[in-house]
Amino acid sequence: MAVYKEMYLHLFRSVEQATRLLEERGALGVRAALLLLRKAQADCEELYLDCEDPVLTVLPPREDAAQP
Repeated sequence: MAVYKEMYLHLFRSVEQATRLLEERGALGVRAALLLLRKAQADCEELYLDCEDPVLTVLPPREDAAQP
């Protein structure tokens, strides 16, 4: 679950930086903002792909579960 928090924070910070670029530079900041956001997306995709697969455990059905 920690990877999702890291991805969220990375993207949020990048969006904040892109917003600042657009506010400060106007039309001149559009290209820089787009590059920043594309890099953030690629970084998060890499974080996701590098994380370990979760361990899944199949549990037997509960005895008290209602049967159809």
